[in-house]
Amino acid sequence: MKTILSCVLLCSLGVIFAQQKAFEYPEGIYSNYDDFITGKPSLDNSIEAKQGKNIVITTFRIKDGNGNKIKHAFAASDGENVYVRTNAMLGHLTNVEFDKPNATDKDYSKALMANQDYLYLEVFFQSKSVKNWGIGKVYLSGILYNNTSGKFTILESMENLQTALGSPVSNGDQRINGQNIDAARKAVLPLFNTNN
Repeated sequence: MKTILSCVLLCSLGVIFAQQKAFEYPEGIYSNYDDFITGKPSLDNSIEAKQGKNIVITTFRIKDGNGNKIKHAFAASDGENVYVRTNAMLGHLTNVEFDKPNATDKDYSKALMANQDYLYLEVFFQSKSVKNWGIGKVYLSGILYNNTSGKFTILESMENLQTALGSPVSNGDQRINGQNIDAARKAVLPLFNTNN
């Protein structure tokens, strides 16, 4: 039943993403954070994004129009999708980051939903014990980028969503990462609803 509900929710994300007015990031490479927040690429170049092969990887590798790997840019856009370098967004968080994304410095996260105010991304994180002892948890967590504040918020709890939005959210103590990722998706859907 959980699998069916997850599939329905992911399909809903796709429909909403297709219907919304997209946050415009012209095609190109955004070398640094300032380029990203102004929406002006520092390099006007086409890109190619290829998804990672690992089952727990939600990241992409980016190449420019000449086939060169893009390793240290803040973000890139193919004109339709925005990809933010996973580890780069960690320097611009509203909440403290305890665990590490399951990504390298050349891995980019694709915005699953985007509009003029927000981006929503999902990234697998690994607890510190996974790196140190090979045991622990690897879990999927949502990340919300707020264009007004220029900050990213890892959605570990409904309280984090409240911080990102600057307004009260019901069930403020509910965990929404890991197996409860559907709760994070459901909570952010109204932000991307075209009827609002």
